[in-house]
Amino acid sequence: MQETLQQVDTRQEFWRPTPEQLHANPLASMQVCVKCGADYVLGSRFCHVCGAGRDESTRNRSLGVKEKLALLTRVPDILDLPVASAVLFAVAIFCALAAIAVGFIYSATTLVDWQAVQIWRIEWMLGSLIGLLMALLLKNSGRADRAS
Repeated sequence: MQETLQQVDTRQEFWRPTPEQLHANPLASMQVCVKCGADYVLGSRFCHVCGAGRDESTRNRSLGVKEKLALLTRVPDILDLPVASAVLFAVAIFCALAAIAVGFIYSATTLVDWQAVQIWRIEWMLGSLIGLLMALLLKNSGRADRAS
């Protein structure tokens, strides 16, 4: 019986640091959340109880309008596409999502309704395909311009 109690006491719980981690960083177990007083999980940036950040820079970090616009202007660079291709790619994604949404929004009760919904879905998918083809063509023509 006592052996079982010793095994239970020595069991490692997921939120507590191991003795090796405590030995390597003794201050890790002393950090508590300012908002709720809970101990931080070792290596976490946020409190697992209330979600508050570990420090003020993390807690008050939210993107403003200027940062969001700057992120939008970096999308073509991230995708490695010219601006026109990136816009057409976004339009194609929107059309594909609209084709999927048409099936969820409209319910068909008769054969004529079902045919109308299918035609709308086909039109949205054609728009998506045209957008992707145009983005691909503009991407290839942009590479040819850069090469010469």
